[in-house]
Amino acid sequence: MDRRLIIASHLTATLLLGSCAGEPPPAEAPPPLELWSDLASIVASPTAFGPHIRAVVEDALDAAQAAPTSPSTVARLGMVLHAYDKFEGAARCYERALDLQPGQFAWLYYLGLVRAKLGRHDEALDALRQAVRVDPSYAPARLHLADVLLATGEVEDSRARYDALTREHPGLVHAVYGLGRALSELHQHAAAVEQLAKAIELAPEYGSAHYALGLAYRDLGDETAARRHVAESERTAGRQPPVDDPLMRDVHALRTDPRSREMRGFRLQLEGRVLESIEQYEQALANAPDLVQAHLNLIGLYTQTGQREQAERHYRRVMSLHPNMADAHYSYAVLQFQRGQQAESEAALVRALEINPAHYEARFSLGVLYEAQGRSGDAIRQHELALTHQPNGVGAHVRLGRLLLEQGEVTRGLASIEAGLTPESPETPVFMYELAGFHARLGHGEQAERWLGRAHQLALHYDLQDLVAAIERELPAAR
Repeated sequence: MDRRLIIASHLTATLLLGSCAGEPPPAEAPPPLELWSDLASIVASPTAFGPHIRAVVEDALDAAQAAPTSPSTVARLGMVLHAYDKFEGAARCYERALDLQPGQFAWLYYLGLVRAKLGRHDEALDALRQAVRVDPSYAPARLHLADVLLATGEVEDSRARYDALTREHPGLVHAVYGLGRALSELHQHAAAVEQLAKAIELAPEYGSAHYALGLAYRDLGDETAARRHVAESERTAGRQPPVDDPLMRDVHALRTDPRSREMRGFRLQLEGRVLESIEQYEQALANAPDLVQAHLNLIGLYTQTGQREQAERHYRRVMSLHPNMADAHYSYAVLQFQRGQQAESEAALVRALEINPAHYEARFSLGVLYEAQGRSGDAIRQHELALTHQPNGVGAHVRLGRLLLEQGEVTRGLASIEAGLTPESPETPVFMYELAGFHARLGHGEQAERWLGRAHQLALHYDLQDLVAAIERELPAAR
C-alpha cells in the first residue's frame, strides 16, 4: 500500500480514538488530524501528481507533520500545494499557519489568492483586505484586491484602488489596464480608451488590453479602431506582461518538475528573457531529455544568441526523436542562413515544406532566400504561395509588393504593400513611409502626401523618433 494511504488510515484511526477520549486539545495544538489525513489522501491520489511532483509534495508534508506547530513549515506545505494548483489544500495550510501566527502578511496574501482561484470571492476579499492593511506598500496585493473587487461587481471601489495604484506606480501596466476596464464598466468610455491605450503603450503585446480597447472604441462608435484592436488581440492572444511579484516568484520556484520548468521557459521566452528561458529549458531537459518542444525552442534561442553549436546539438537531438518535424527543419534553416550556408538553408526549408506545405514561415523564408540569390521569379512564387496559406502575412505582402514594383507591376505591387499594413504593428509606419516613397517616384503627389501623413501619425504613436524626423524633413516637399 502507498505510504500516504497508510498515513491517512493511521491518522483517521487516531482521530477517532482522540474523539472518544473527549480531552480538549492543548494550547497551540497540532492542527486537527483530519487536515493531515486529507492532505495525505491528496498526495496519495494516483492522478493528483506525477512521480517527480509527488516526491516534492511528500517531503513538504513530512516536514509539516514533523513540526505541526511551526507556522512557516505549515505555510511552506501550502506554498508547494499552491505551486501545483492544489488550491483547496493550500488554503487549509495557509489558514492553519494564520491560526498559529495571526496577521502574517505573506500568508494572508497567498490565502486571498487561492480563495479567489476557488471562487470564494468574499473570503478572498477578507484575506486580501487584511493583507493590504498589514502592508499597504506591496502593490501586487493591492492590485489583486482591486481585481477581485472588479470581478465581484464592486466597480467604484476597484476603480478608486486602480487609480491610486496608477498614481503611485505609473508603470504598473496591470493597474492601468484594470483602471481602463473599471472605467468601461462605469460607461466612462473616453476615459477608458485613454487608460487602455496607455496600457498598450507600456506593453504593446498585451492581448487582453487590445481586446478591452477594441470594445471601448466600439462603445464610442469608432468601428475602425475597434476592429484594429480586436484583430491585434487575436494576434497577441495569451500574451501579457509579467507582474513583479516576489512572493509569487517564491511559490513558482517550488515547481521543479521538468514540465513546469519547460512551461516556465516558454513564458520567459515570450517575455523576451532569453538567457533565463534557456536556463529553464536546459534544467527541464536535465531530468527529462526527451522533451521535444524544449529542444526545438532551444534551437531558435541558441541561434538568437549566436551559440550555433548548441543550436545544432539540439537540432540533432530533435532529429533523433522526431525527424519529421517541420518546425525543427525551419529553425535549422534559420541557423544555416545565419551561418551564410545558403544551400543548406534552402535544403532545410524545402524539407520543412515537404512535411508541411502550409508552413508560412518556411515558405516566406524560402522567398527571402531566393530574393537574396536574385531569383525574383522564384521569390514571387514563394510569397504568393505563403499568402494562400496565411492571407494576412504582413511580411509576404510587403516583399511581394516590392518585387512586383521592381518588375513594373505597379497596381498589384502597391495593392500588395497596402495589404501588409494590417494588422497594425510598430513596423506599419515604416511600410507606410516606404509606400509614400513609391508613390512619389511614380509622380503620385497626393497619395505620397497622404501616406506620409499617416506614417507620421503612427510613428509618433509608437515613438519612432528617427522615422518621425525623416518624415518631417520630407512632408514640406510633398505638399
